[in-house]
Amino acid sequence: MDLEESIYGAAKNLSKRVLQREQGHVWAGRGDGKDYVAFGSAASPFFDVLAAYLRDTGRDGYVQSVLDVPLMDAREIHAELV
Repeated sequence: MDLEESIYGAAKNLSKRVLQREQGHVWAGRGDGKDYVAFGSAASPFFDVLAAYLRDTGRDGYVQSVLDVPLMDAREIHAELV
């Protein structure tokens, strides 16, 4: 399994376990990328790994596809990570 597949799988697990369950309370469009990353980071080291991957690869559209979030949210999250 390559790193990209591992990140995708970890994102889906994080989303199922933490972010989707709490979206109505924390995210739900009321926060920004910083809030989203802070909330997810408290539950998992996923965002640290994703940040390193983005810095190494320079992939701009990856956040939107791996986290399945709207484009504007993905841009804020990406900016927070790199």
